[in-house]
Amino acid sequence: MQKALVGSWYKPRYSSQERQVGVGESWATGAIAAAVLVMFATGAFANVMNQVIGVSYVATYEVAGKYIERGKRTCYGLTIVNVDDPLDRFQFCIARSEQEATAVGEKLQVNGRRSKFVDQVLGYTRAR
Repeated sequence: MQKALVGSWYKPRYSSQERQVGVGESWATGAIAAAVLVMFATGAFANVMNQVIGVSYVATYEVAGKYIERGKRTCYGLTIVNVDDPLDRFQFCIARSEQEATAVGEKLQVNGRRSKFVDQVLGYTRAR
């Protein structure tokens, strides 16, 4: 990557003169690119490993609370707790209409996958 960058020309955003990429600039560009790739690779690795070595499960959970997180996208979430193991908790985002239709204290039958890397809720239905 350094060979491709060093010596090439670019025009800085707030300048009318072109500049040539130096060794320091190419290293900075490479470091930024590596940091971004590592960030995405970590999440991708966890999901792939969960699919490969994760264990499927089905359990009954109770809705312990609702929350809304605002950001780039709004997350309408539920906090659920395993009926048999109160330390087993999940938080996940769902559609706004689903969140509004779900009451605190309601029981859900949850299916998902577990591994030491990440726990995933794949789906749920209302338990009776």
